[in-house]
Amino acid sequence: MSGGLMRFAYLDGSAHGVPFVELLWLSEEMREIFAAMRRG
Repeated sequence: MSGGLMRFAYLDGSAHGVPFVELLWLSEEMREIFAAMRRG
């Protein structure tokens, strides 16, 4: 989807009272993009 810049995984969270837990891995390029967005 994003050319390997972001990866997602979903785990069953029912043992902790939530439907799922989402894990996210960001490439360094995506980290820089989100940091720039935070700075405005």
